[in-house]
Amino acid sequence: MVDDAKQHEEDDKKRKELIEVVNTAESVIHDTQKNMDEYKSQLPPEEAKSVEEEISKLRNVIANKNNETVESVREATNALQKAAMKLFEFAYKNKGSESTTSSSDDSQSSSSSSSESDSTSEGEAQDVKDDDKKS
Repeated sequence: MVDDAKQHEEDDKKRKELIEVVNTAESVIHDTQKNMDEYKSQLPPEEAKSVEEEISKLRNVIANKNNETVESVREATNALQKAAMKLFEFAYKNKGSESTTSSSDDSQSSSSSSSESDSTSEGEAQDVKDDDKKS
């Protein structure tokens, strides 16, 4: 029995490594799809299609995992991660520029309304004379 365990030790290590790589690949697919759904409105369609193709390729590799090497699964996972990173960089840049634009619009409108209503700006102290306190 111990001899059998030693004989199969290398196969077991390879099998374990393949299982871990496949689990990582499935996690990357899940996270990528979740983020694509979340940022759908900010993603360029041609880039999103490219990522969908990488997801499909990786799923095919996972489906044939018994005929694939650990390295081929890793390569397909890395290809998906690179495509997704490129896509989401674009989405984050778009989202950042939209929020910067809206916040600058908000700050301009609030600063103009405060200057109209009062001569004291936000965070600025104003001295109060004793005569003003009594009334």
